[in-house]
Amino acid sequence: MDCCFNANIKILRIDSSARGDGSEARALSDGLIGHIEATAKTTVTHRDLAVDTPNFLNEAWVGANFTDPDGRSAAQAADLAVSDALVAELEAEDVIVIGAPIYNFSIPAVLKAWIDLIARAKVTFRYGENGPEGLLKNKKVYVMMASDGVPTARWIYPRLLSGTFLVLLALRMWSSFLPPKSKRIRVGWLQRSGPQLHIQQAA
Repeated sequence: MDCCFNANIKILRIDSSARGDGSEARALSDGLIGHIEATAKTTVTHRDLAVDTPNFLNEAWVGANFTDPDGRSAAQAADLAVSDALVAELEAEDVIVIGAPIYNFSIPAVLKAWIDLIARAKVTFRYGENGPEGLLKNKKVYVMMASDGVPTARWIYPRLLSGTFLVLLALRMWSSFLPPKSKRIRVGWLQRSGPQLHIQQAA
């Protein structure tokens, strides 16, 4: 695990597990943050998506997002207020730790909703000649994944339907919003059949 940190690390912790006590994804995040805290002075901002559930995108939000900032009405600014706050929170931190259990072969809906609200063209990324280019700089992202049992769907197309595979695919696509020097998402995962913490560079 890459554990070389500078002093005064600002950490944004995102929890998305529906479970509180007993959540393995939360326990993994606890362990990683505890490790960082043992090596450097830290400040942790905690956002629990299961408690403070983000709204899903709707037509009003999409319309406001695609309106030039100088031309937005007060109502449109209000529609984007939560998204603006989440983006500012993300921009302010050095390390992002995301607790991501696997639900039905994918990430929790609340985590997808959070990603939708922070993936903002001309704000957190822009479209370049070769596709999306990230505008968030100097970030390290750790995704702490937990799956119940064997993470492959053995009954058909095991690798394709693997919860782990789909989560990594979604997060790999999201990583395109990070600048090249920041585009390193590390994933830790826990399986009931083998409760050892693993950290793997996934992007």
